[in-house]
This record gives sequence, structure tokens and C-alpha cells, in this order.
Amino acid sequence: MKIDIQEIFSGQFKLQNIPHNCVAICGAAIRTERWLDLYNFFKKTNDCNFIFIFCGHVVPDFDLPENFYFIESKEKNPAACGEICLRVAKKIPEVSYLLSIPDDCYFSEHALDKLLLEFESVKKDELIEIGMGFWGDIDANEKSALPLLFHNSNLDSPSLTMCGMRSKETCNKIGSIDKIFKGQYWDVDRTMRLLSMGGKIKTLSHLKVIEMPSSHNSHLLGPRFYNHDRGYLDLLWSNGNNDCNKFRKNPVTPYRDDELTGVIYTNE
Repeated sequence: MKIDIQEIFSGQFKLQNIPHNCVAICGAAIRTERWLDLYNFFKKTNDCNFIFIFCGHVVPDFDLPENFYFIESKEKNPAACGEICLRVAKKIPEVSYLLSIPDDCYFSEHALDKLLLEFESVKKDELIEIGMGFWGDIDANEKSALPLLFHNSNLDSPSLTMCGMRSKETCNKIGSIDKIFKGQYWDVDRTMRLLSMGGKIKTLSHLKVIEMPSSHNSHLLGPRFYNHDRGYLDLLWSNGNNDCNKFRKNPVTPYRDDELTGVIYTNE
């Protein structure tokens, strides 16, 4: 089945048979050869309910498994694809948590279950993002998680996390991905906005996110936008000399629904 995502945004169409209280795993994705392995790995190693929502311009040549949704968008802008995924996920009543991932990484077993277990100790209205440790490229064979800071050269810089999970309520409070970003750092901007609202970040470093070998890398144009996006991020949050603002210098420029186009493929 194919559905215009605008019908989901407007509430004219609701996806059926979504598992209750589930995690929406979202991603701007093009490596279709990786998708079934990723899905089957999460399904095999976790007990919690989840769905996949991937968006990109490369249509898979296989039938989607249960609770796997692909959104075809001609837009080759990873930030826009990421916003499409998040916006669809937030419109699904059964979704309780959102987790954005790349499709070029490996993950620890039971990662979803352990993230959700950590959320059980969190107050219902607490603004928090709980993520995993970044263990670098698989060829590097790191012995521990690498530090993730806004400015890696400043140990007092705000700590970040990898593939952070948030409640739907927290995602709604943070708001839209800023459309000034194209391929990278939009996720860091949203984390910084969470911190500026009094939220906090927690990393479960023993949960691993490991990048595929670089020889297999074919990002959704993300690295091409490095200079553009890092420059905007620093403009918004840096005071210079590796210092960081606590508050964003400029307001967010959100996407409008009518700027986000795509057709969602479902297994229904």
C-alpha cells in the first residue's frame, strides 16, 4: 500500500496494527541492503515493541516486514528526511518513544530494552535524552566508548550522546528539525535545545553504536554538507574560543507540513 504522508499529517489516514506503547526507530536511509539485517537484529535481540520508519530516495526491492515503513522522498536532504520520519512517528498514537539511527551502524544486543529500562527510573514529565556510546569505526576496535562533546577540544563543553531516545512528549517540546540544516548536526542542535530547556543527557556507554567500515559508506549526502551545517551550528550555539551558549541565538526555522513530501510504503 502507498499513502501520501500529507494524509497522515492531516489525520485523514491512520496506520493500522501498530503495537501498543512502541518505539519508533527512525532514519534518513538509503542503504537498502542493510535494512533487513538491522530490522531482524533488533527483533531478535529485543523484547519491546518497535516499528521502523525509514525515509530516502532509494526504494527497496523487497517486501517490507511487519511494522517496517518506508517513505520515498525525492528530497536528498537528510535533515528533511529525518523530519519526515519524526513527524510521521509523532502522529502515530501508539508510539511512546522515538529513536533516530543511521543505517550504517551496528548496535548492541538488547539496546532498546535497556534504554527503556533506564526510562523506568525517569519522572514522566522529565526532559531527558538517553543514548548509547559511540565506539567508532568497526575497524578501529575501540576498547571503550569515545567522548562526545559539543567542542571535543573543550572538556567543559556540553556532553552529547549517540542515537538518543526521547519520549514523544519530549520530542514535541523540542519541536521541528531546523530546516537551515541540510545533512548533519541537526540532531546536535535539537539536543542543545533540550539542554537549554533544562533537560539532561544520559549515555549508557556500554551500549555500542559502531560505524560500518568506511569502504561501505555511502551517506545520504551528509558529509557534503559538513562545512555548511557545522558553521550554522557554531553560529547558533558558540561564543567562540570553544565556549558554548546556554541559549540559542536565533529562533528555529521549522518545516511546514506542505514542505515535506513523500509516499509511505506499508506492509498492510
